[in-house]
Amino acid sequence: MVSNVRQFNGSSDYLEVGSGVTDSAYGTQIAILKKTSDPTSNGCFFDRRGGSSVLDENMIVRSNHPSDANQLAYVGASGTAVFSSFTVTNADGWVILGVSKATGTATPRMHKCVLSSVTWTHQNASGSVGNPTAASGWRFGSTKSGSSTYADFFAGNILLVAYWDASSLSDGTVAGFSSLATILAASPTGLWLLNQSSTGTSVTEYNGTGANQTAISGTTVVSDTIPNFTLTSAISQPGFRYAFR
Repeated sequence: MVSNVRQFNGSSDYLEVGSGVTDSAYGTQIAILKKTSDPTSNGCFFDRRGGSSVLDENMIVRSNHPSDANQLAYVGASGTAVFSSFTVTNADGWVILGVSKATGTATPRMHKCVLSSVTWTHQNASGSVGNPTAASGWRFGSTKSGSSTYADFFAGNILLVAYWDASSLSDGTVAGFSSLATILAASPTGLWLLNQSSTGTSVTEYNGTGANQTAISGTTVVSDTIPNFTLTSAISQPGFRYAFR
C-alpha cells in the first residue's frame, strides 16, 4: 500500500494532540511506523504527557544504549522502564509495535510485526511496572512531560497510532491487525492517522473524541509504501501518535 505518512527528523519534530480520549493509565497501545535511521540518541514516538515525570507510559526504542540497544521500551509509573528482548532497527522497515498492560503492577506484553514478511513476535517485558499518571495530552515524535525540558526525538515515518483504554489486548487480537478495518473492529478508544496531504492539515482523532492537534514543530509529509497493510478507501481521515527510546 502506498500512502502519505508523517516523517519526523529525529532532532526537533513533534506533533501534539489534546486529552479528549478516556485514559485509565493502562491498556494497549499500537503504532505503525518505520525508523529511517538508528541514531545514537533515543527515539520516542509516543508520549502520554502525564504529570511531571519525564517519561510516562511511552513507547520508545533505544537506538544506542549499553544494555538494551534498539529494544522496545515501555515507561510506566515514576519513569520506570521495562524492555523487550527483540530489537527494532532501520533494517526492519515498516513494523507494527505494541504494548499491552493490565492494571496495577503488572508485566507488559510486547508486540512486534515486521510487515514485509508478516512475522509477529509477542513476549513479556523484562519486568513489571505500575500504572503511570493519567494523560493530560499526547505527543508524537518526541517525549516531553510536565515542566521538564528533556526531550527524546524519533527519526522515522509514522502512519497510525491507536490506544485501547483499560483493555490489555491478547496476542491473537493484536496479530489480527492487517488493515485499518481490523484495528477499528477491535474498538480502539483513540486512533490517529498521519496520512494527511500536507502539514497544514490538522491531525484529528478518528472517533471524534476531541483529542485533535494542538501543536506542531516541523515534520514532513512523504509518500511511502507500507507492505501488507491496507487503509480502507472509505475511511480517509487525518490523525496519529506513539514513542521510541
